[in-house]
Amino acid sequence: MNITKTIKHNGCESSPIEVTYCKGQCDSFSMYSYKANTMNHTCHCCQEQKTTKKQVTLICADGSTLEYSYLHVDECDCIKSECNHLPTSTPVPQEEFTFLLQEQQQQLEQQQQKKKQQE
Repeated sequence: MNITKTIKHNGCESSPIEVTYCKGQCDSFSMYSYKANTMNHTCHCCQEQKTTKKQVTLICADGSTLEYSYLHVDECDCIKSECNHLPTSTPVPQEEFTFLLQEQQQQLEQQQQKKKQQE
């Protein structure tokens, strides 16, 4: 995804540039393990997978210019991450949870197939 922004730094400013970022939903869940007698957590976050360093020229109030480097997001993906253990929300019945997992697995497989087709 992208938005148009103006970069401001040390009193200098760029012309509007396209700033890219990641946004999306990824598989995450918490499920009780009878064997371990604890909760198992699996978390994935939508994060940048590939970036490039870009430069833009900033124009200062006195007319001078300044080169400024920033990161441009080229690719995003669901990346396994550390789960933050927050207070528990409403539990989901096991049958419903199993259905949700199957649905999420299908979505993940579809995403992977789309990636392969794009390569």
